[in-house]
Amino acid sequence: MGLLTALMQETHELQDIIEEIKEIYLRDNRDLIVTFSTGKDSSLVLSLVWTALEQLPVHQRTKTIHVITSETGVEEPAMTAFVRHSVRMIQQAAASQRLPIQAHLVMPVMKDRYWVQVLGKGNTPVMSTSRFMWCQSKLKIQPVNRIVEEICARNSLTTFDEYDAVMLLGVREDESSRRKTSIEKHALEDKFALHANLKRVLVYHPIRHITTSQVWDTLITHGLPWGVDIHDLVAHYQASDKECPFTANCTQAPSCGGGRNGCFVCTMMSHPMQDPMMVNLINSGNTSLIPLLAFKGLLYDIRLDIRYRQPLRRAAERNLLKQADTMVGQLNLFDDEAVDDFKMVEGWKFEPGPISLAGRKLLLEALLYTEQASGHTLIEEAEIDAILEAWAADGLILNKSSLQAVNHMSHYDGRIVLHKDTAQLNVKETTNRNPIFPLWELFDMGQDEVIQFLRERSIKTGVSIFYFMQPYNHGDLKATNVQFLLCGPILQTVRQAREYLDQWLGFATPDEMGVLTVC
Repeated sequence: MGLLTALMQETHELQDIIEEIKEIYLRDNRDLIVTFSTGKDSSLVLSLVWTALEQLPVHQRTKTIHVITSETGVEEPAMTAFVRHSVRMIQQAAASQRLPIQAHLVMPVMKDRYWVQVLGKGNTPVMSTSRFMWCQSKLKIQPVNRIVEEICARNSLTTFDEYDAVMLLGVREDESSRRKTSIEKHALEDKFALHANLKRVLVYHPIRHITTSQVWDTLITHGLPWGVDIHDLVAHYQASDKECPFTANCTQAPSCGGGRNGCFVCTMMSHPMQDPMMVNLINSGNTSLIPLLAFKGLLYDIRLDIRYRQPLRRAAERNLLKQADTMVGQLNLFDDEAVDDFKMVEGWKFEPGPISLAGRKLLLEALLYTEQASGHTLIEEAEIDAILEAWAADGLILNKSSLQAVNHMSHYDGRIVLHKDTAQLNVKETTNRNPIFPLWELFDMGQDEVIQFLRERSIKTGVSIFYFMQPYNHGDLKATNVQFLLCGPILQTVRQAREYLDQWLGFATPDEMGVLTVC
């Protein structure tokens, strides 16, 4: 097939899609929805929708097309600026061209913001091994779904309608085998599908069968009708080396890459300090991103470092403490001395919980330093307020004025990682080279009382120490045996570790305690 023939065929294929969009637009009175990430595929979809509207006479442009863009709040700064600029340009261009297009920029509600979830509540950042990508749901899907549901409510005509809105998605089978499988999973016929979460939304995949080269050829040839420079879009694909939007003989084009800039905090990759997007942007002169990359490395390490994890998941801790309260209430009610209120350790599992309060505070201090060092605004004051509220709910009450910007990246001593199944030291993943001390302590308390006591010590000292529990039953003596895991640059001998633990537990006198630091 000759080049000219191929170009003509592509032109016919795209015009057919434009005709399809017109037909869907004129089919009924429901508004249409375009989800717009500002990436190449959604840009092509919006360009085709834009062209379809331009080809319709003014009197037929009676329905609004809602263009919905989500902002996670943790994108790489240049990406944030590009997204906001694109949304402004879409709104301005649509108004000047008398096109019924309304742009929406949506963000997560405050409780779902990334910093509130991670630094406030201690929810662990998503990794490649995570069972649930909570960040994608809370930061992108839910904010979009909320506004889509509002549009659907306005669109609803009768209870017998099959759907309340049509959503145009820029997904293509050519992207990957995984994407093709995802499309086919919810497919109805040809380019239509059911929405994965919203039952009253009909999904339309206009560019399902378009290839990557067709996408770039069209965008580069025709540009973006809302006025954003196509080279600004291309720039966001020049940070890695997976996909080139230019043909090989395009000599005026710079070398370029694939994966568009995303969340700078993403810990999905195995080596965050080698994140191709961040590294290549830095190498190309964006040196203000160096502190962001360093923070990303610390976030990744703290996420894995067992020293900064709660020993129990929230639900497990809550259930144990609830059982303890119930038992105390029963004892007070019946005053039955025969009832044994000692709660033995049962079925203790190695299932670390959220990031500890000490870890969360460390990360917030490091983020504030990163903000200062980079010159980029990375967290809003309202988010800091929400973080402090979350800390207060966990027992740690601090004033915002007491927060300090601290360069924890420069003196972090490396992570300690335990195997998920055995809780033994994972030598391959552990980067800390200090001695590790497992120290036992016997408590004349049930496990619920020990949990409460150790929780209070963490709050009072501002330091968390990871621990395991096992029952101790010797004759008439019932106790709880706790193994603490200590490691840090200030602890080089067993004696130092024991003295440190005694101070943390409050067993030393005030004169002996001194100041505890994170070990």
